[in-house]
Amino acid sequence: MLNNIFKNNNLNHIKMSDFHGEEDNEKESINKYQNLFTYYESNPPTLSEALIQMFVSCKLNKNQVENLTKDILDKCKRRIDPEFNKIKKNYEKITKEDAYIICSYTCEAKERNYSPYRILNQKLVSDDRRNDLTNISKYLYILLKALRKLPRYYPKNKYLYRSLSIKVNLTKDPYNEKVKPYIKGNIKTFWGFTSAFPDPRVMHSFLKEGTIFILGGDIWGYDIELFNYYNEKEILLEPERKFKIENVLPPLNGVITINCTVLKSNLILNNDKEYNMDNIQTPNDNNLENEIFNLKNELKKTKDLLNQKEKEINDLKLQLKNKEKAIESLNNQLSNQINELNNIKNKINNNDDLVNAINPGEKAVSALFISSDQKVTYAVTCKNTTPFVRIEEKLYEEYPEYKETENYFLHNGEVIKRFKTVEENHIKNGKPIILYTN
Repeated sequence: MLNNIFKNNNLNHIKMSDFHGEEDNEKESINKYQNLFTYYESNPPTLSEALIQMFVSCKLNKNQVENLTKDILDKCKRRIDPEFNKIKKNYEKITKEDAYIICSYTCEAKERNYSPYRILNQKLVSDDRRNDLTNISKYLYILLKALRKLPRYYPKNKYLYRSLSIKVNLTKDPYNEKVKPYIKGNIKTFWGFTSAFPDPRVMHSFLKEGTIFILGGDIWGYDIELFNYYNEKEILLEPERKFKIENVLPPLNGVITINCTVLKSNLILNNDKEYNMDNIQTPNDNNLENEIFNLKNELKKTKDLLNQKEKEINDLKLQLKNKEKAIESLNNQLSNQINELNNIKNKINNNDDLVNAINPGEKAVSALFISSDQKVTYAVTCKNTTPFVRIEEKLYEEYPEYKETENYFLHNGEVIKRFKTVEENHIKNGKPIILYTN
């Protein structure tokens, strides 16, 4: 089943907090070092100042610090400036500096090990809390302030998915009893910022082996897709999120899967009542059930509409088929009539010599064919006379005295006597050709 869940979803870049041991050791909360950040409340640092502080802590020379800072700032401007109007429309509280700050977290530096998110999370998972927190204090402060201007993102399916490129320890460490193994019931902590995704298929696209966390419970974060340098659907979780291990699935294709329940916890560096845990509204199960119910109703309406349209299409197909049959029938009738006319012409043409033989001295000799219904009389000339069609009944209406006379008929206003010298077998399936002269 998991094989079907983690299907390929090609991405050009993916970022994950994959620092070994980040959840292994218990540490003091950042809140115990609140005094490190007090000054920034009245004098917030700029992104440039925060980056310089981090890069300097990595013992880089002046040129390296300046180049890395410029590289990250340039990338943020290229990503944010063209999209800032769209960002502002979605997030009114966000300034352009805020957008740069969030974007900087997603950027890879020219030297990847000095990417802001790597330095930040390495310091957050370090055991040397005071020293390392001092080195990232400016960046941590402005990043949290910028993120907290965004609305909280709660996954619709109640789960987010997070990955590590290492296999976590499923058994006790004989050399360090303080390290809790990843077994059912244990409580662990994400000490750094955590990148998670609403779609589990994202993990499988890049993770060849390691660990996937399925995060439920009080799971929320910040949707930073509009700020992400690589345009990825990334949900960023704040540091120090505790989670309880519900069960651990054995490795499948080199990947361990751990189901977790994220626990409610106090926010770090939080002096704003707006973000106190007591004031946070978590997803309401009843609302989710109502949403699911509404979605099911919409789906049913869509299916009914599709069925109705399918029925209409089938009816139209049937009508089209019937019209095609009617057209085919008309074509057959027309073809039969054309064949009948052609046969008549052929019969008349085949008797030209006979007509000329009987009346060799006449200027205009015509042949007359009476159809089987005895109503229509076809007459064509054998010598330069225009063909004509005559209704015999009309002849009798105009000249009633000839109605009972079989030896006469009207032609060009004259009463013509019929010749009886032509044999009846000259014409098949009809009356014989009748010869006359003008």
